[in-house]
Amino acid sequence: MPTTVKITVRQMMIIIIMFTIGTTILVAPSTMAQASGQDAWISASVGVLVGLCIGWLYASIGMLYPGHNLLQIHELILGKWIGKLVSLLFVLTMLLFCSQVLYYIGNFLATQFFRVPLSSF
Repeated sequence: MPTTVKITVRQMMIIIIMFTIGTTILVAPSTMAQASGQDAWISASVGVLVGLCIGWLYASIGMLYPGHNLLQIHELILGKWIGKLVSLLFVLTMLLFCSQVLYYIGNFLATQFFRVPLSSF
């Protein structure tokens, strides 16, 4: 029987904060400034509100199904096959986003601190 590892609320909060800081500092400013110009503050405000709403939604769903993880909740709400498909898409999307943030951090460190030319990548 596989053992389950549970993280505390504090550990999850630290993971979310680090992921958010990594994305916000390295990706968001240049992308928002390029897309919306001087109205980037509006995009940032809307993004924060949407993020808070999604966080509230996940917290509410988690309280409705105590003792279940997100992937189990997908199956309970959407059924076996659609729930597994949504869970797979969720996991793949998170892997993609995490790998992008890791690339951005590595690229930032290499160009700003190590002074490695970009042509070496």
